[in-house]
Amino acid sequence: MNNKKYIENIQERMVSYNQIREEAIGYIIENSIKNSELATHLLVIAHLWLANRRGEVLTEQDINMFLNSETHFFDIKQKEEVYLDEEHIDMDVYELFEYAVDIWYSDEPKKE
Repeated sequence: MNNKKYIENIQERMVSYNQIREEAIGYIIENSIKNSELATHLLVIAHLWLANRRGEVLTEQDINMFLNSETHFFDIKQKEEVYLDEEHIDMDVYELFEYAVDIWYSDEPKKE
């Protein structure tokens, strides 16, 4: 692969991951999600979903890079790979967001 093609491939990859990040942020804003841990969870899920669609594998380091994080979302020990759960790979990204939000709030203790 020549240098121009290599750079174009990198550019296309970065644009794709930026677009999915923007979609996740749009979902977070649209649904008034204020919980920063849940918002982070949704951003990570979005990136894992896209990686699966692209046939790529992301490491913890990749996710930190894509999310432009000065503080790391993962405590990076090695180049540990992160995957989307097998049972969720056929969902579209918005179904996955809804599922994640439902699970998140179903785990919270009930307030009386």
